[in-house]
Amino acid sequence: MNIITTIEYLAAMMIGFYLIGLLVVWIYEFKRNAIYKKMQEKARNLEEMHLSMAVTHAKAYKIMQDYRRDSSAVERVQQFILENVLLIRRSTLKSE
Repeated sequence: MNIITTIEYLAAMMIGFYLIGLLVVWIYEFKRNAIYKKMQEKARNLEEMHLSMAVTHAKAYKIMQDYRRDSSAVERVQQFILENVLLIRRSTLKSE
């Protein structure tokens, strides 16, 4: 009887940890979306300034680089959790 209870507790803990991992991945997805919204807002504000094309292009490039840098850090953590903790592999091929 004690062994069955122990196995049930272990199974419940494993499911709980798995769900916590999914929750963390979901939170990082919200962070990535917030970074994207912030980048879009900066780009929209830049368009409203009516600067010269060269200055606008340079500032837009910097905004995109900042977005890529910030989002890549979030994506790396998210991918690490998915692959190593939750054992979920994302396929880059459409056929798989």
